[in-house]
Amino acid sequence: MKLFKSFLFSFFVISLIFSFNAVSALDEVKTRAEPSQIPLAEVNITNTKITSNDKNIYNISFTLTNGKGMQTGVKYGVSLYSLNEKGEPAVLVDEKVYGELLSMQADSSIEKSIVYNAPTILDGDYILALSSQNESGFPFGVVLVDKIKLVSSTKGVRILPETCVTKIEPKTDNTSSFLVLGPDDTLRLTCTAVNSDGIPVSVLPYFETNYRSSYGGVATTKGGDTKPITFNKLEKKTFSVVLPKGDKSQVYYVKMMLKNGEAYSNSISAIYTIEGANQARARL
Repeated sequence: MKLFKSFLFSFFVISLIFSFNAVSALDEVKTRAEPSQIPLAEVNITNTKITSNDKNIYNISFTLTNGKGMQTGVKYGVSLYSLNEKGEPAVLVDEKVYGELLSMQADSSIEKSIVYNAPTILDGDYILALSSQNESGFPFGVVLVDKIKLVSSTKGVRILPETCVTKIEPKTDNTSSFLVLGPDDTLRLTCTAVNSDGIPVSVLPYFETNYRSSYGGVATTKGGDTKPITFNKLEKKTFSVVLPKGDKSQVYYVKMMLKNGEAYSNSISAIYTIEGANQARARL
């Protein structure tokens, strides 16, 4: 897969940026028929292969390799991108970071096999990617595995990522792409979602927040809307939630899903900083 030149820079600073994550992935990746990879440090991902799949469950094998110098706290994860009308990656619609922490000696390799469960609400064509970072959010490498076709097995609420926007309140000027919150500010996420079920559905906002990036440690937060959101049968509507806020000067990565019992929608994520944290002027 051919990658745009801007992808290398964008991925390298992913843990330090403060813009909404549902931006066009065309600034990051452009596909071709075969997988490709970008080495950003000594740790790389090679030999990627989808070994089997059953509906939206994918078994994936790959090899992590390390060059000179020992690397500690190595983690890996899966990202799922929707496609635009040209069949190119468009928007990040789901991601999963696996909890295993690896220490890699110099000139070593580790073979891994993982299971990725894509949201059962999704169907259609998507791009599956693997990436690796350390627990501090420093990116090592990324590889675009393959174009996949998902088949929906459940009905329910699906968020349309391309409709989502974030806004700092009570700030009136939200033209900056960097989400920097002061002591009294809140961060609001507004999206459109559609209920594919033929009955009304009530969902709850569900949040996961990490330091610096999705690979960072679990963060302490406060606030965040938890009131139910009701969709009538086959209804498409816009909803709005206040995101939880970190309790100290730091960079945060927050992921939001809509939960109905044990069923989850696809996820939406945003990166922001609490005023006083070091700020990198970059955009995903």
